[in-house]
Amino acid sequence: RAFLRLRKVAVFCQSQRRGLLARRRAVQLRRERAVVRLQMGRRRLVAIRCFARARGAAIRIQAVVRCRLCRRQYLCNLAEFKEQAKLENQVKALQARLEARERELAAERCGATSPVSASGVPNVSLAEPPAEILEALQALAAENAKLRVDLERQRAENVELRRENQQLRAGQASRSAWMTSILRTRTAPAPEELRRASSPSPPTTPQQSHRSQVITAEPLGRISATAATGGSGLAAGDEAGGGMAAPCEDPEPRVYPPLSTFWQDVPFAGLALLKSGTEVHIKLGSNILMVDSKGKGLVWQQWMKEGKGYPRSMAFILERRIEQLTPTRRGSPIVMTVPEPGDEDFLGDAFALRSALTGRYVVAGGMMDWYRMKVSGDRPEDAAVLTFAPLLDEELSVPVAGFADAADAACGGGACGAAECACTLRLFGEHSTLALRPDGTVSLVQVADDDSNVVPETMAATVEYLKPMSAYEITVHDKQIGICLAKDHHDLRVSGFSLVTPADGMAPTPGYVELTGRVRVGDTIASVDGQDIRSLPKQEALAMISRSRPVTLGFISAPGPRQFEGALAE
Repeated sequence: RAFLRLRKVAVFCQSQRRGLLARRRAVQLRRERAVVRLQMGRRRLVAIRCFARARGAAIRIQAVVRCRLCRRQYLCNLAEFKEQAKLENQVKALQARLEARERELAAERCGATSPVSASGVPNVSLAEPPAEILEALQALAAENAKLRVDLERQRAENVELRRENQQLRAGQASRSAWMTSILRTRTAPAPEELRRASSPSPPTTPQQSHRSQVITAEPLGRISATAATGGSGLAAGDEAGGGMAAPCEDPEPRVYPPLSTFWQDVPFAGLALLKSGTEVHIKLGSNILMVDSKGKGLVWQQWMKEGKGYPRSMAFILERRIEQLTPTRRGSPIVMTVPEPGDEDFLGDAFALRSALTGRYVVAGGMMDWYRMKVSGDRPEDAAVLTFAPLLDEELSVPVAGFADAADAACGGGACGAAECACTLRLFGEHSTLALRPDGTVSLVQVADDDSNVVPETMAATVEYLKPMSAYEITVHDKQIGICLAKDHHDLRVSGFSLVTPADGMAPTPGYVELTGRVRVGDTIASVDGQDIRSLPKQEALAMISRSRPVTLGFISAPGPRQFEGALAE
């Protein structure tokens, strides 16, 4: 009993002691948390102030530079106008002197002798103007014309020199940025997304073998090995330029084939023959354009070598724009291809890009966005109007005689070679070309009239389009399919997509059905393993789908306008 009482007392003392220590530790943690919050708020305030000062300083610097440039041009124009006004004033003064001299001579002659004719009107013969005044007038007129010719020639030379200077600066900046990117990526670790993509993949089935097929195409003129592999790629994460990827070392340029049999490369001659509303992927070597995770920026990511399919953020929709015969700012006319009667639904020369994920249009960013391309246009009139331009091969730009007759020949062939598929994306009627930036974003770069400063490593693009199908089948081997079905419909209609968890326990990824790029919101599952399920109850049809693997799902494409998945994440 004494031992039990003693043990009870000891346990009570220990509990009291431990409780006291725990309370002290809790108070200390609360104080540390409060201190961290205060420090965080203080640092945030300091960062906001520093950003405001930097932005104000940048605006002031820009204002000063623009003021100096405008003042320099103003002074040149002022000097020219002063010189011209001086010459004009001299001419006017000489003309006034000539008129005054003529009036004096006429008055003198009228006062001295004024013979009268038969009609009673005095005959007044005006004296000829002095020869020295006429010679001075002619000399001033010739000097004025000569000065005007010299002025026009100097203006033309200044414009040409400025254009060449801008081209040299743009080329030097592009080369310097890419060289810096390559030097940095030699020691930069690959991001987690690319490490997952490069990890060993499970054995492929016959239905999946097309996703790993790579076809070597013919070389692409000036495109080097860096162009085909995309140079230094970025994993486009929450922010563009989040991490650098090591550049691929591919000895020969390639046109990477589609990662799914539902897609097909389009030659340059067939781009204008695509239907308005066609869903496409835009590839630049082994890189592909996509929308960032925030759904606002146009970024690029190295994908075609290691990718296993197409997320919805990589798909864009081509929408036709009205074609007009208008001259460019450089004076060269735009040669338009006019479709035949009945072919007005073809794409033509002018189009806009629309994200298949968010439904927003691709627009050109302003100065505050560093002229990066954005995917933030809500209205069709906000979209950047683009056009496809041939790359190096002038034979590809010959107009095709007849849209309808050449559509099958241009878009229905087999593999697309590099020389026949390569093109550049430019603003319609301008010389601004879409180019990849080392930070993972896409911007507009001004090119020369003769394309002498086109950089294929960052501008050469190929396009693959989604084959139109009213019905199709997909064989799924994974346990999870990764699609969401609408609850308010009696049939199995796709309402969105969901992430699936791999068997190895890694981070959730899009399912195989979504990665094919074929299934869209609104499509309906019509058959399972060849059996029609449209007349079966919904629960029974779902049971048939989850009964065994692999399972072949037959889909029917949704008619009518496209439905976008921009709000699925919510």
